[in-house]
Order: sequence, then structure tokens, then C-alpha cells
Amino acid sequence: MFKQENQVFLYLVGILICFGILIVAGQNLSLGKILSIGKLFDDPDDPFQEAPAQTIDQNLNYFATVNTSQGSFTIDLFEKNAPVNVNNFVYLANNNYYVNTKFHRLVPNLLLQGGDRNTLNTDPNDDGQGRAGYVLDGEVNLDSLPLSQEEKDKLRGEGFLSNATLTTPASKQYIVFMANDGYDTNSTQFFIVLADSSSKVHQYFNGRFTPIGLVSAGLQTLQNINLIPVDNPESNFAKPTENIVLQSIVIQTF
Repeated sequence: MFKQENQVFLYLVGILICFGILIVAGQNLSLGKILSIGKLFDDPDDPFQEAPAQTIDQNLNYFATVNTSQGSFTIDLFEKNAPVNVNNFVYLANNNYYVNTKFHRLVPNLLLQGGDRNTLNTDPNDDGQGRAGYVLDGEVNLDSLPLSQEEKDKLRGEGFLSNATLTTPASKQYIVFMANDGYDTNSTQFFIVLADSSSKVHQYFNGRFTPIGLVSAGLQTLQNINLIPVDNPESNFAKPTENIVLQSIVIQTF
């Protein structure tokens, strides 16, 4: 009798475990769906299906003036530190990729993110999931960043590579990074760090994201944007409650 009861008990436990596995798997699939970045352009003739040819002149200084519905700011681009990613940003800006897109993510005192053409459609649920039809490698030299050997080993273990031919600036307030969905998945989205020097988030950003520039003018615009209310102040994926429209980006060289 006890043997039969034990068998029944083990059978029930097995069923519960199976249900648990299915539930966890379902959650992981849902999470994967949310975190994945889908391609926006499917037309093979679309110019944003392939990464642009390398055309910037690294002997020139590139600046990007970003005009928004909240004011303007200027980014001093890192053409020597991340030539491929800066070239990509310049190409997209010069070909009006960013025109009228919205900054879809605002985490006060942390970051402001934009560069997604999904924000042009009427579905807010896919904001932050768009990119062009290609991805780019990250451009980071782990050895030029203030990282311990343990931190560098951890990043390498996560798949982040190091390019010894580059010098990578460390994260700080108002630096501009290419957003990614893991190593070597840069495309069109970028974010501006709003966190001040006391924040521990800079150490997290170092090595995981490619810095493409530093805001050198128009800081008041970013400070004003930082004060805009968001839908969920406790979330790392908070959205601004009013539109922050990226009207245009003007590239200049000196």
C-alpha cells in the first residue's frame, strides 16, 4: 500500500515538474520575443538593407547637430575611436533615416535612447525593437578602459571582443553609445548617458557598448529632457509621457 502511495506521489510530483518546465520555457520564449530586435526593412532594394561603405575621412572632425522638438544639441563624434560605427551613424543621418523618429526610452538621470524607425508607426508596442537590415560589430578596446582583469574576462566570456588597434573612451555623462541586443548587434539605435559621474552604471556600460561621441553643446536641452515625466519611473525601459521628436541631424566636418 505504501509503495503504491509513493508511486502515486512521485507521479504527481513528476507532473508538477513538467508543468513548471513548460511555464518557465513559455516565460523565456516571451522574454526572448520582447528583447529581440526585428528588422524593419525587408525590401532588397532598400538602401538600409546593407551596411554602408566606409566613406568618412578620419583626418576630419565630425559633428552631429541633433534637432529635436525639445531643442538642439551637438555631438562631437569619435571618428577615430569607432570609425565603422561613426561612419554608419553619419550615413544614416545624411540619408534622413532618423527624421521624425522619437526618443522612445527615457530613464531619468540614466539614459535617453532613440534611433528606431518603428516609432514612426502607430503601434507603440514595437518601439525599441527596430533596426536596419544589417548589424555591425562593436568597436571597443577593453584594455584601454578602466576595467579589472576579472571584468574583462567576464565580458569576453559573454562574447564581447576587444580591438587592440582602437582607443575607447570610458563612459561618462553625455557620452553617446550605440545600443545593442548583445555583442556585435549594433545597427541604428543609440543612447545618451544622462547619469552623472557618481553613478555605478558607467562601469556597466564600459566594454558592452560602442561609444560614438560626446555631447559638446546644447547640454541644457538634455537637462530639460531629463525632467520630462515618464510612464514608469521605476523601470529601466521607461517611456516619456510626451513626444521627444528627432526632427533632423545635420553632419558637419572641420
